[in-house]
Amino acid sequence: MIGGADARCTGLLGLEWSLEPARTFFGVVWLERLECCNDTVLDWGSMTSIIRRFGLAFALVVLLTGASSAYADTILNYQITGPGTNGTFNASFTLFAHPTPSGGNSLAFWFSSLPVDVNGTWNNLTVIFSSLLGGGVAGTNSFALVGQQLFSWPSSSSTPTMNIGNFILSGVTGSGLGSYKVAVTPSASVSESGSLFLLAVGIFLLFAAYFPRRSAPVKA
Repeated sequence: MIGGADARCTGLLGLEWSLEPARTFFGVVWLERLECCNDTVLDWGSMTSIIRRFGLAFALVVLLTGASSAYADTILNYQITGPGTNGTFNASFTLFAHPTPSGGNSLAFWFSSLPVDVNGTWNNLTVIFSSLLGGGVAGTNSFALVGQQLFSWPSSSSTPTMNIGNFILSGVTGSGLGSYKVAVTPSASVSESGSLFLLAVGIFLLFAAYFPRRSAPVKA
C-alpha cells in the first residue's frame, strides 16, 4: 500500500485514484476511506457507508418535498337564510378558505358552475363575491346581496382569504327583498393526496436508510 495524504494508486481501469477525503452528496456524505492494495481493492465498508448516507440524504429530500407541498386548506360552509317578503329563503354551498376563483380580481371574483342548494334544489350557479358597495355575494338568477365584505385579498397573495363568521346583507332573492344572514363556518381540513404520499415515502426511506438490515455473522 502506498501511504501519505497525497498518495495515489493505479490499476483500476487504468485510472489514478486519490486517497484524500472528498466531500460529496450536497456536503452531507464524506468519502472517509478509500484504500488501494496491489490490484486496487476498494474498502466496501466505506462504500456501504456512502450508499447509506446517500439514502438518508435522498429520503430527507423526499420528506421535505412532501412536507412543503402538503398544504392543508379548510372547507367553509356558507348558509344564506332570510325571510324576504315572500317567505323564507335558504341557500348553501361550500368553498375552500383560500380558493382559486374562476376569474376576477380583488374587487370582484367569481366561481363558475358552483353547486348551490337553493331551497332544497341543487343548481350549478356562478357565484360572485364583491368588495363594491361595501361587499356582498350574488348567485346567478338566485340571490344578490350587499352589505358586508366576505373576504380579504392581500396584495402579496394570489388567492383570496374567505372570512369566517356571521354577516348581515340586504338584497333580493327568490323570496323577495329583505335582510339576510350569511353564516360562514369551517368544517374540515383537507390535504393533497400526492403530498401525503410523498411524506409517507420519505418517512419509509428515512427509516430504511437509517436502520439497514444487518448481515448475518460469518461462521468461522
